[in-house]
Amino acid sequence: MAVVYNPKAEPSLHRGAHIPNDVLTRLKKHRLGKPFHLVSAGYAESWQGHYTKRDALGEHIVIYCAAGKGFLETAHGTWDITPGMFLVCFAGKPHTYGADTATPWTIYWSHFSGTVSDEFITLAGLDERMPVITVSDHGAVTARFSEMLSLFTGDVSIAHTLHAGTMLSSIFTALACGRTPSAAFDMGSIVTYMQRRIRGNITLDECASLSGMSKYHFVRLFRKHTGYAPVDYFIRMKVQHSCVLLADVRKKIIDVARETGYDDQYYFSRVFTRIMGVSPRAYRKRLS
Repeated sequence: MAVVYNPKAEPSLHRGAHIPNDVLTRLKKHRLGKPFHLVSAGYAESWQGHYTKRDALGEHIVIYCAAGKGFLETAHGTWDITPGMFLVCFAGKPHTYGADTATPWTIYWSHFSGTVSDEFITLAGLDERMPVITVSDHGAVTARFSEMLSLFTGDVSIAHTLHAGTMLSSIFTALACGRTPSAAFDMGSIVTYMQRRIRGNITLDECASLSGMSKYHFVRLFRKHTGYAPVDYFIRMKVQHSCVLLADVRKKIIDVARETGYDDQYYFSRVFTRIMGVSPRAYRKRLS
């Protein structure tokens, strides 16, 4: 697979998770995972300079543009991508995509595969000649992607990865019905707020006020959507972001701690170890 990308492209905020190879191998053999499963997923904000060109890839890619602009180019044409557009790059087919120079996009993305993955794409009305669709309910889609990412925060078990896959498949089936999933509780805006504060702190009062709910009602609905209390979810989001930063061996652990809002390196290490099961230093060694 030949691939060209811009190594200098840096989003202002990035969260990403890849399913470990051993879990992915088991998923491909699992009765529930073999038909449809995720390979990776992520979120990138204002991705200046983002550019990727591939001859082919072994799995499908979906990208949802939440803000800004970008483009998609395939053998069948070129599409300008704007907020609310959902696109598919087909497995085994050449494709090029990237951010607009003046207004770089903010995107949610996922790589997925499985024996029925093609059928989900077709069901949604997408094909190689028209791989782009506009979604009517932005909040609902961002909520699904946010839930998908939350399932990777500290746990990549078979059950969690299968459940994450249902978040994506539900978007495809909703598109097939001509609607997007209900989003009476706008999870997407809450998570976006948290993502913007990843280097600092938040309070429960702030989040409840943003949702327009009482603290009690907000916590109950947030836990129902994510399985975590809001502050615990935010801490896990910080740890997931620190995992991305730790992949850069040039960064000292104290710098990673500060970039995720922790002035005390040792406190950061304790929080990281509690959630990930290994220390930041051990996690970094595992990546090498």
